[in-house]
Formats: sequence, structure tokens, C-alpha cells
Amino acid sequence: ILTSTTSLLIATPIHAFEIISAEDINSGGDGTIASLDRTKNAETEFLNKLTTNIGTEDFEAYSWETSANLNLSFPGAGTATLGGNGRVYCIEHIEGVTDANTIDIELNNGRYASSGTNYWHTSATVGDSSTFMIDLTEEIAAFGFYAYDLGDFGGELEIKLYQDGEIVTTISNTSHRLYTSTVDGAYTGSAVYIGIIGEQKDDGTYETFDQVEFVIANMAGSAEDFFAFDDMTIATPQQLLKVYAD
Repeated sequence: ILTSTTSLLIATPIHAFEIISAEDINSGGDGTIASLDRTKNAETEFLNKLTTNIGTEDFEAYSWETSANLNLSFPGAGTATLGGNGRVYCIEHIEGVTDANTIDIELNNGRYASSGTNYWHTSATVGDSSTFMIDLTEEIAAFGFYAYDLGDFGGELEIKLYQDGEIVTTISNTSHRLYTSTVDGAYTGSAVYIGIIGEQKDDGTYETFDQVEFVIANMAGSAEDFFAFDDMTIATPQQLLKVYAD
């Protein structure tokens, strides 16, 4: 099963973004993880549109259970603060960690890293739609990331982009399906890659944003569900390859 698209997603007539997305379904159930073949290809497609001096946050520099607010640094694109609900988890046993059983549960339930061993762990409950957000010091034109264990209990992911506190656009599961959703945990451990790139406007500039909010809503069949995110990449307009091609 593959959802891989390069398309325009428009919230208003003046805001458009190119979306690159792919899904690797894990149908093995608990204790298995997805092959990342399709999602890795989508990440490569996304990165091929950027210059090589971009930054990717892989959470490897943070210790077990480091919580918000995290100060992130991206070469050439300034800094960012990751806030809201979540903390850094790890998929391997760490000396001195008393809750090693939690690590085993994470891996068995389909939450893991796309590179290294660390990732951002978050959750959502029925009736509580907010999860976490990233505040950026620079105007950003591209953002890509991996997500794991989405939708196995019906939760729908929305990515909201803001500029100067105003909503720019919402990339939602309703209008642009990014993954297969169930309500019984059947696809636990499935992986998604999503890359978002601002389109060039008539004046030659690019659509940009300075805040990304992750929202998971409409869950069914579970009081609380858990998710993993990893390898977050951002780029400024100057880090888009097509800037130099025009």
C-alpha cells in the first residue's frame, strides 16, 4: 500500500504547498515494524529539492525522557523550540534507565526511530486534539519528518502552518489522506514520511511559515494513543534548489 504524491494543497487562493508523502504499512501486528522502503524514497525525493547545507533533528543528542521545551538547531535555518506534549524516548536499553520495560513496550507497539535510537514520543486522548508544536526563529519554506504508529486507533493527523501567528494552511487527513486508518490497532507500527515545500509566488518569493503545529484528533476505540516522530528537516527559501534554478 502506497500513498505517494506530489500535489498542491490550498487552504486559501494565495497559499500553496507541494506535498511529498509515502506510507509503509506494517501488517505484522504487535512486535513487528514496517519496512521503510517507500518512506525512505519519499525522504530522498524531498531532500533532493534542497541544498546540502540543511539540518535534520534526529534527537540523538537528548537523553531519555527529555521533555519540552527542546531547543533545536538547524544549520543555515536558525533555531527552533519544540514545545507541547511529548518527550524523547529511546528504543534500546540504556544503562541507568530504571524504566527499561517501557522501552520494550515502545518497540513492541510500533514506536521506533527512523535513524539512530532516539525519537520524539507523544500521545493524544479522546477529546484532546492538541499535541505539540515547533516555533522557528527564521521563515521556513520546507519541512519534512517521519511519523510512526499513526491512525491505528482512528486518530487523524493535521499539520497546521503559521506565519506571524496567523494560520497559513492546514494539511489534514480529511482532505489529503496520508495513511491508512483503523480503530483496532491492526496497522500498529506503520510508518509515514511527509515533506512540505512552499510554492513560488508571482513575485518570485516562496510560501513560508514560522510555526508548525501537530494535531491528532477524532480518535476512536481508545482513551489514549501514542505516536513517534523522528528526523525532522527544515529549510529556508534560500535552501531550496529551485531558487538557484530560476
